Amino acid sequence: MEWNGPSSIYYDNGNIREIKNYKEGVLHGPCEIYFYNGGLSEKLMYKDNKKEGECTTYFENGIIKSISNFSDNKLHGKATLYNSNGTKSKEMFYKEGLLEGELQTFDKDGNLISVENYAANLKNGVSKHFTHTGVLVSEFPYIEDSIHGEVKYFYPDGELKSIITYKKNFKDGPTKIFYKSGALKEDKKNILNKTEGTVLTYYKSGALKGEWNYVGGKPHGESKFYFEEGTVLGIKNFKEGLDNGVTKVFHKNGKLKEEIAFTDGMRDGECKKYDATGKLIQKVEFQKGTVKQVESLKLESSSSQTRQHSTKTDKTPQVRQNVKDYVAIAVISVIVIFIIYTLLIYFIG
Repeated sequence: MEWNGPSSIYYDNGNIREIKNYKEGVLHGPCEIYFYNGGLSEKLMYKDNKKEGECTTYFENGIIKSISNFSDNKLHGKATLYNSNGTKSKEMFYKEGLLEGELQTFDKDGNLISVENYAANLKNGVSKHFTHTGVLVSEFPYIEDSIHGEVKYFYPDGELKSIITYKKNFKDGPTKIFYKSGALKEDKKNILNKTEGTVLTYYKSGALKGEWNYVGGKPHGESKFYFEEGTVLGIKNFKEGLDNGVTKVFHKNGKLKEEIAFTDGMRDGECKKYDATGKLIQKVEFQKGTVKQVESLKLESSSSQTRQHSTKTDKTPQVRQNVKDYVAIAVISVIVIFIIYTLLIYFIG
């Protein structure tokens, strides 16, 4: 015999667990589900064994957790989620079980923090994100759930901070970064998430600050940097993201200030410093990032005197002693090798 009417189930503590209604053996009519402590957990309707109409769920403290609507057992229409303090958490719309239209997200205080758009359960259109005070933080364009188009970021005061071009979730195309004043700060191009080609940076005044060359997302080749007045500040050479080759730094008057030799990101070889007139004042010898020798040239009128000078860490005497020790060890090693070689020749014949 098929059941008709209400059916109740209880917890082991005697509290009601659920009340359901049946018609000819299938769920039909109101249904209520309860927590173990007796509080209402969910209230919904069934029609011919399928969810139909409004469904409300609750937190254990009795505050509403969600209100949604069903049609033919599928979410359909407006759905709202709430925080445990009673403030709204999310508000969205469904069509035959799929997200459709605008989805809004709120913080615990009820402030709107994001707006997203959906079509057939996929993000489509511009998604916007906000601070807790309502200031726009970013805009993300979507096509069929992929970021596609110009992504925009904004400063806290609402001014545009950057524009990054995406293609199917990859940074691909021009990227522009701005100062709060609106002046261009950086201009570059990405291909499949990696920076490629020339990257231009600017001062707030609009004057060119730097010209970088990128290959595969890393600095590669010659890069130039400028004083705001337009004269060259420095020239660096890179290899796969590491300093490689000679770096040159200039005084504002155009005279050479420093020459620094690099190998695989480490100072390696002779580094020179010059005064504002272009005269050499110091030479430092590096070997794979370690100072080997420092020589400072003190210029007095037309004559010059050469003397040993302390490094920034005041360890030149120790460095000089180390060099002497290395030389002594090398000489002794050569003598020992020569003796061994002579003995071998003598015994082997």
